[in-house]
Amino acid sequence: MADPIKLAKSDKTLFVDDGENRGPMTVKRVRFHPTRPFVMAQVVDRRLAMWDIEAEPQELKRKKGKFVVGQLVTPHDAGWVRGFDVHPKGGSVVTAGSDRRLKLWRFAAEAFDTKPMADVAGHDGWCEAASFSPDGSRIATGGGRDFVIRIWDGASLKPVKTIVGHANYLRDVIWSRDGKHIISGAEDGKILVIDSSSYKTVQTITFGETNDQQGQNPKYSGVYRLAISSDDRFLAVAGGQRTRVYDLEKGVPVAEAQRVSSQAVFHHSAAIFAAGESELKVWRYESGKLVPPKPDNKGKPGRVGDVPGKSIGSIKRGEYSQGLAFSPDGNTLAAGKSDGSVELWGLV
Repeated sequence: MADPIKLAKSDKTLFVDDGENRGPMTVKRVRFHPTRPFVMAQVVDRRLAMWDIEAEPQELKRKKGKFVVGQLVTPHDAGWVRGFDVHPKGGSVVTAGSDRRLKLWRFAAEAFDTKPMADVAGHDGWCEAASFSPDGSRIATGGGRDFVIRIWDGASLKPVKTIVGHANYLRDVIWSRDGKHIISGAEDGKILVIDSSSYKTVQTITFGETNDQQGQNPKYSGVYRLAISSDDRFLAVAGGQRTRVYDLEKGVPVAEAQRVSSQAVFHHSAAIFAAGESELKVWRYESGKLVPPKPDNKGKPGRVGDVPGKSIGSIKRGEYSQGLAFSPDGNTLAAGKSDGSVELWGLV
Protein backbone atom coordinates (compact mmCIF):
# COMPACT_ATOMS: atom_id res chain seq x y z
CA MET A 1 0.00 0.00 0.00
CA ALA A 2 1.07 3.61 -0.54
CA ASP A 3 2.07 5.47 2.59
CA PRO A 4 -1.16 6.88 4.08
CA ILE A 5 -1.26 10.55 5.01
CA LYS A 6 -4.50 10.68 7.01
CA LEU A 7 -7.40 8.79 8.58
CA ALA A 8 -10.92 8.90 7.13
CA LYS A 9 -13.92 7.63 9.06
CA SER A 10 -15.98 4.98 7.28
CA ASP A 11 -19.71 5.45 6.79
CA LYS A 12 -20.20 2.12 8.59
CA THR A 13 -20.19 1.80 12.37
CA LEU A 14 -20.68 -1.61 13.98
CA PHE A 15 -22.95 -2.09 17.00
CA VAL A 16 -24.12 -4.96 19.17
CA ASP A 17 -26.30 -5.45 22.24
CA ASP A 18 -28.08 -8.39 23.82
CA GLY A 19 -31.61 -7.03 23.30
CA GLU A 20 -32.14 -6.86 27.06
CA ASN A 21 -31.01 -3.27 27.62
CA ARG A 22 -28.48 -4.30 30.25
CA GLY A 23 -26.31 -1.31 29.45
CA PRO A 24 -23.34 -0.72 27.13
CA MET A 25 -21.35 -3.76 26.04
CA THR A 26 -17.89 -2.22 26.27
CA VAL A 27 -15.51 -3.50 23.58
CA LYS A 28 -12.27 -4.98 24.96
CA ARG A 29 -10.49 -6.61 21.99
CA VAL A 30 -11.08 -6.55 18.23
CA ARG A 31 -9.97 -8.98 15.49
CA PHE A 32 -10.55 -9.13 11.74
CA HIS A 33 -11.18 -12.51 10.15
CA PRO A 34 -8.17 -13.19 7.89
CA THR A 35 -10.11 -14.29 4.80
CA ARG A 36 -13.76 -13.30 5.25
CA PRO A 37 -15.41 -9.84 5.66
CA PHE A 38 -16.04 -10.24 9.38
CA VAL A 39 -14.99 -8.35 12.47
CA MET A 40 -15.12 -10.01 15.89
CA ALA A 41 -14.87 -8.38 19.29
CA GLN A 42 -14.63 -9.31 22.93
CA VAL A 43 -17.39 -7.39 24.69
CA VAL A 44 -18.67 -7.29 28.27
CA ASP A 45 -20.68 -10.48 27.84
CA ARG A 46 -20.25 -14.25 27.97
CA ARG A 47 -20.17 -14.25 24.14
CA LEU A 48 -18.20 -12.64 21.35
CA ALA A 49 -19.72 -10.09 19.00
CA MET A 50 -19.42 -10.63 15.24
CA TRP A 51 -20.28 -8.38 12.28
CA ASP A 52 -20.46 -8.82 8.52
CA ILE A 53 -18.83 -5.54 7.45
CA GLU A 54 -20.31 -5.84 3.95
CA ALA A 55 -23.86 -5.71 5.36
CA GLU A 56 -25.92 -2.57 4.93
CA PRO A 57 -26.37 -0.31 7.99
CA GLN A 58 -29.84 -0.13 9.47
CA GLU A 59 -31.69 2.21 11.78
CA LEU A 60 -32.18 1.18 15.41
CA LYS A 61 -35.00 2.27 17.68
CA ARG A 62 -32.84 2.11 20.79
CA LYS A 63 -29.84 3.97 19.31
CA LYS A 64 -29.74 7.06 17.11
CA GLY A 65 -28.26 6.59 13.66
CA LYS A 66 -27.58 3.68 11.30
CA PHE A 67 -25.38 0.74 12.22
CA VAL A 68 -24.23 -2.64 10.97
CA VAL A 69 -25.81 -4.83 13.63
CA GLY A 70 -23.79 -7.70 15.06
CA GLN A 71 -24.69 -11.05 16.51
CA LEU A 72 -23.48 -12.71 19.71
CA VAL A 73 -21.69 -16.05 19.22
CA THR A 74 -19.45 -18.62 20.99
CA PRO A 75 -21.20 -18.68 24.39
CA HIS A 76 -19.51 -19.50 27.68
CA ASP A 77 -21.59 -20.75 30.57
CA ALA A 78 -21.00 -17.80 32.89
CA GLY A 79 -19.06 -14.60 33.34
CA TRP A 80 -17.36 -12.82 30.43
CA VAL A 81 -15.21 -13.86 27.54
CA ARG A 82 -11.93 -12.21 28.58
CA GLY A 83 -9.68 -13.10 25.65
CA PHE A 84 -9.89 -14.60 22.17
CA ASP A 85 -8.04 -15.02 18.92
CA VAL A 86 -8.74 -16.10 15.34
CA HIS A 87 -6.72 -18.88 13.70
CA PRO A 88 -4.33 -17.44 11.08
CA LYS A 89 -6.23 -19.31 8.33
CA GLY A 90 -9.62 -18.43 9.79
CA GLY A 91 -10.97 -21.93 10.40
CA SER A 92 -11.36 -21.63 14.14
CA VAL A 93 -11.53 -19.22 17.06
CA VAL A 94 -10.33 -19.74 20.63
CA THR A 95 -12.14 -18.05 23.52
CA ALA A 96 -10.99 -17.68 27.12
CA GLY A 97 -13.42 -16.83 29.89
CA SER A 98 -13.87 -15.83 33.49
CA ASP A 99 -15.58 -19.23 33.89
CA ARG A 100 -12.01 -20.66 33.69
CA ARG A 101 -12.80 -22.36 30.39
CA LEU A 102 -10.97 -22.37 27.09
CA LYS A 103 -13.14 -23.18 24.09
CA LEU A 104 -12.18 -23.86 20.50
CA TRP A 105 -14.87 -23.09 17.92
CA ARG A 106 -15.00 -24.16 14.28
CA PHE A 107 -15.78 -21.34 11.86
CA ALA A 108 -17.33 -22.66 8.65
CA ALA A 109 -18.34 -20.42 5.74
CA GLU A 110 -20.07 -17.55 7.56
CA ALA A 111 -21.01 -19.01 10.93
CA PHE A 112 -19.75 -20.86 13.99
CA ASP A 113 -20.72 -24.36 14.98
CA THR A 114 -23.15 -24.26 17.90
CA LYS A 115 -20.92 -26.45 20.07
CA PRO A 116 -17.17 -26.05 20.59
CA MET A 117 -14.71 -28.54 19.11
CA ALA A 118 -12.87 -28.56 22.44
CA ASP A 119 -13.69 -27.26 25.91
CA VAL A 120 -11.18 -27.49 28.76
CA ALA A 121 -10.47 -26.02 32.17
CA GLY A 122 -7.80 -23.52 31.22
CA HIS A 123 -6.47 -21.90 34.39
CA ASP A 124 -6.94 -21.77 38.13
CA GLY A 125 -9.04 -18.63 37.87
CA TRP A 126 -9.91 -16.34 34.97
CA CYS A 127 -8.46 -17.06 31.54
CA GLU A 128 -7.41 -13.54 30.61
CA ALA A 129 -5.68 -13.81 27.20
CA ALA A 130 -5.40 -16.22 24.27
CA SER A 131 -3.21 -16.10 21.18
CA PHE A 132 -2.60 -18.45 18.23
CA SER A 133 0.96 -18.99 17.05
CA PRO A 134 1.59 -17.65 13.52
CA ASP A 135 1.24 -21.15 12.03
CA GLY A 136 -1.84 -21.96 14.14
CA SER A 137 -0.31 -25.09 15.66
CA ARG A 138 -0.26 -23.79 19.24
CA ILE A 139 -2.22 -21.46 21.48
CA ALA A 140 -0.74 -19.46 24.35
CA THR A 141 -3.02 -18.36 27.20
CA GLY A 142 -2.54 -16.22 30.29
CA GLY A 143 -4.04 -16.77 33.71
CA GLY A 144 -5.49 -13.76 35.46
CA ARG A 145 -5.40 -15.41 38.87
CA ASP A 146 -2.77 -18.15 38.68
CA PHE A 147 -0.19 -15.87 36.96
CA VAL A 148 0.99 -18.59 34.54
CA ILE A 149 1.25 -18.94 30.77
CA ARG A 150 -0.04 -22.17 29.30
CA ILE A 151 0.62 -23.60 25.85
CA TRP A 152 -2.01 -25.76 24.13
CA ASP A 153 -2.30 -27.73 20.92
CA GLY A 154 -4.04 -25.45 18.41
CA ALA A 155 -6.34 -28.17 17.04
CA SER A 156 -7.35 -30.06 20.18
CA LEU A 157 -6.57 -27.86 23.23
CA LYS A 158 -4.44 -30.64 24.66
CA PRO A 159 -1.97 -29.15 27.17
CA VAL A 160 1.63 -28.77 26.02
CA LYS A 161 3.48 -26.69 28.62
CA THR A 162 3.01 -24.48 31.68
CA ILE A 163 5.36 -21.52 32.09
CA VAL A 164 5.83 -19.58 35.32
CA GLY A 165 7.53 -16.26 35.88
CA HIS A 166 4.99 -13.56 36.70
CA ALA A 167 4.02 -12.49 40.20
CA ASN A 168 0.67 -10.84 39.54
CA TYR A 169 -2.39 -10.73 37.29
CA LEU A 170 -1.39 -11.70 33.74
CA ARG A 171 -2.96 -9.39 31.16
CA ASP A 172 -1.70 -10.21 27.67
CA VAL A 173 0.18 -12.88 25.72
CA ILE A 174 1.31 -12.58 22.09
CA TRP A 175 3.66 -14.34 19.64
CA SER A 176 6.39 -12.73 17.61
CA ARG A 177 5.55 -12.63 13.91
CA ASP A 178 8.17 -15.27 13.12
CA GLY A 179 6.81 -17.53 15.88
CA LYS A 180 10.16 -17.78 17.67
CA HIS A 181 9.06 -16.03 20.84
CA ILE A 182 6.09 -15.84 23.18
CA ILE A 183 5.77 -12.49 24.96
CA SER A 184 3.69 -11.94 28.10
CA GLY A 185 2.85 -8.92 30.23
CA ALA A 186 1.32 -8.65 33.70
CA GLU A 187 0.34 -6.34 36.51
CA ASP A 188 3.71 -7.01 38.13
CA GLY A 189 5.08 -4.56 35.55
CA LYS A 190 7.17 -7.27 33.87
CA ILE A 191 7.37 -8.47 30.28
CA LEU A 192 8.71 -11.97 29.67
CA VAL A 193 10.24 -12.90 26.32
CA ILE A 194 10.12 -16.70 26.04
CA ASP A 195 11.79 -18.97 23.50
CA SER A 196 8.92 -20.85 21.84
CA SER A 197 10.99 -24.03 21.32
CA SER A 198 12.56 -24.47 24.75
CA TYR A 199 9.90 -22.48 26.65
CA LYS A 200 12.70 -20.80 28.61
CA THR A 201 12.56 -17.10 29.43
CA VAL A 202 15.34 -15.42 27.47
CA GLN A 203 14.66 -11.86 28.55
CA THR A 204 12.77 -9.98 31.28
CA ILE A 205 11.87 -6.34 30.66
CA THR A 206 10.72 -4.04 33.45
CA PHE A 207 7.93 -1.69 32.39
CA GLY A 208 6.65 -0.60 35.82
CA GLU A 209 3.36 1.27 36.36
CA THR A 210 2.29 -1.18 39.07
CA ASN A 211 -0.09 -0.83 42.00
CA ASP A 212 -1.93 -3.12 44.41
CA GLN A 213 -5.39 -3.07 42.85
CA GLN A 214 -5.23 -6.69 41.65
CA GLY A 215 -7.12 -6.32 38.39
CA GLN A 216 -9.73 -3.85 39.60
CA ASN A 217 -8.39 -0.93 37.56
CA PRO A 218 -6.00 -2.59 35.11
CA LYS A 219 -5.11 0.46 33.04
CA TYR A 220 -3.15 1.79 36.00
CA SER A 221 -1.56 -1.50 36.91
CA GLY A 222 1.53 -2.74 35.08
CA VAL A 223 1.34 -4.04 31.53
CA TYR A 224 -2.07 -4.04 29.89
CA ARG A 225 -1.52 -4.73 26.16
CA LEU A 226 1.38 -5.80 23.95
CA ALA A 227 2.01 -5.36 20.22
CA ILE A 228 4.84 -6.45 17.93
CA SER A 229 6.04 -4.67 14.79
CA SER A 230 5.85 -6.35 11.39
CA ASP A 231 9.60 -7.05 11.35
CA ASP A 232 9.75 -8.22 15.00
CA ARG A 233 12.18 -5.40 15.83
CA PHE A 234 9.94 -3.39 18.16
CA LEU A 235 7.62 -4.23 21.02
CA ALA A 236 4.96 -1.74 22.12
CA VAL A 237 3.71 -1.91 25.70
CA ALA A 238 0.57 -0.06 26.82
CA GLY A 239 -0.31 0.48 30.46
CA GLY A 240 -0.95 3.19 33.00
CA GLN A 241 0.13 6.64 31.90
CA ARG A 242 2.19 5.68 28.87
CA THR A 243 2.89 3.57 25.83
CA ARG A 244 6.54 2.58 25.56
CA VAL A 245 8.30 1.10 22.53
CA TYR A 246 11.24 -1.26 23.09
CA ASP A 247 13.97 -2.62 20.87
CA LEU A 248 12.98 -6.24 21.37
CA GLU A 249 16.41 -7.78 20.81
CA LYS A 250 18.13 -5.42 23.25
CA GLY A 251 15.21 -5.09 25.66
CA VAL A 252 15.71 -1.32 25.97
CA PRO A 253 13.19 1.51 25.44
CA VAL A 254 13.50 3.56 22.26
CA ALA A 255 10.38 5.76 22.38
CA GLU A 256 7.57 6.71 24.72
CA ALA A 257 4.16 8.39 24.36
CA GLN A 258 3.08 10.00 27.61
CA ARG A 259 -0.69 9.61 27.95
CA VAL A 260 -3.17 7.18 29.51
CA SER A 261 -2.90 4.04 27.40
CA SER A 262 -4.56 0.65 27.33
CA GLN A 263 -4.13 -0.32 23.66
CA ALA A 264 -1.37 -0.52 21.07
CA VAL A 265 -1.15 -2.04 17.60
CA PHE A 266 1.35 -2.13 14.72
CA HIS A 267 0.39 -2.27 11.06
CA HIS A 268 0.97 -5.65 9.37
CA SER A 269 3.47 -4.32 6.85
CA ALA A 270 3.85 -0.52 6.91
CA ALA A 271 5.68 1.52 9.55
CA ILE A 272 2.43 2.61 11.22
CA PHE A 273 1.63 2.42 14.89
CA ALA A 274 -1.48 3.32 16.95
CA ALA A 275 -1.91 3.58 20.71
CA GLY A 276 -3.91 5.27 23.45
CA GLU A 277 -7.23 4.90 25.21
CA SER A 278 -9.93 7.58 25.24
CA GLU A 279 -7.97 9.20 22.44
CA LEU A 280 -5.96 7.14 19.98
CA LYS A 281 -2.94 8.51 18.18
CA VAL A 282 -1.78 7.04 14.88
CA TRP A 283 1.83 7.56 13.76
CA ARG A 284 3.80 6.83 10.63
CA TYR A 285 7.00 6.18 12.53
CA GLU A 286 10.63 6.30 11.37
CA SER A 287 12.11 2.95 12.33
CA GLY A 288 15.67 4.12 11.70
CA LYS A 289 15.26 6.69 14.49
CA LEU A 290 13.94 4.20 17.04
CA VAL A 291 17.27 3.78 18.81
CA PRO A 292 18.27 3.73 22.49
CA PRO A 293 19.03 7.19 23.90
CA LYS A 294 22.65 8.00 24.60
CA PRO A 295 23.68 8.06 28.27
CA ASP A 296 24.21 11.42 29.96
CA ASN A 297 27.60 12.70 31.11
CA LYS A 298 27.28 10.67 34.33
CA GLY A 299 26.66 7.43 32.46
CA LYS A 300 22.98 7.23 33.33
CA PRO A 301 20.50 6.22 30.59
CA GLY A 302 19.25 9.16 28.58
CA ARG A 303 15.64 10.27 28.39
CA VAL A 304 13.44 8.31 26.02
CA GLY A 305 11.80 10.65 23.50
CA ASP A 306 8.51 10.66 21.64
CA VAL A 307 7.76 8.24 18.79
CA PRO A 308 9.75 9.64 15.84
CA GLY A 309 7.77 10.31 12.69
CA LYS A 310 4.57 12.01 11.69
CA SER A 311 1.09 11.81 13.20
CA ILE A 312 -1.51 10.84 10.60
CA GLY A 313 -4.51 11.33 12.84
CA SER A 314 -6.26 10.80 16.15
CA ILE A 315 -9.52 9.14 17.15
CA LYS A 316 -11.56 10.22 20.16
CA ARG A 317 -13.47 7.27 21.58
CA GLY A 318 -14.60 8.09 25.12
CA GLU A 319 -13.50 6.87 28.51
CA TYR A 320 -12.42 3.22 28.97
CA SER A 321 -12.67 2.52 25.26
CA GLN A 322 -10.62 -0.45 24.12
CA GLY A 323 -10.10 -2.81 21.21
CA LEU A 324 -7.89 -1.94 18.25
CA ALA A 325 -6.92 -3.83 15.07
CA PHE A 326 -5.76 -3.34 11.48
CA SER A 327 -7.53 -5.24 8.71
CA PRO A 328 -5.60 -7.96 6.84
CA ASP A 329 -5.07 -5.68 3.83
CA GLY A 330 -3.91 -2.87 6.12
CA ASN A 331 -6.36 -0.34 4.72
CA THR A 332 -8.73 -0.18 7.71
CA LEU A 333 -8.30 0.45 11.42
CA ALA A 334 -11.07 -0.83 13.72
CA ALA A 335 -11.48 0.98 17.04
CA GLY A 336 -13.79 -0.36 19.75
CA LYS A 337 -15.77 1.94 22.01
CA SER A 338 -17.37 1.77 25.45
CA ASP A 339 -20.94 1.82 24.06
CA GLY A 340 -20.73 -1.54 22.30
CA SER A 341 -19.78 -0.11 18.91
CA VAL A 342 -16.73 -0.39 16.67
CA GLU A 343 -15.75 2.42 14.32
CA LEU A 344 -13.95 1.69 11.05
CA TRP A 345 -11.34 4.16 9.82
CA GLY A 346 -9.69 4.10 6.42
CA LEU A 347 -5.99 4.85 5.95
CA VAL A 348 -5.78 7.04 2.83
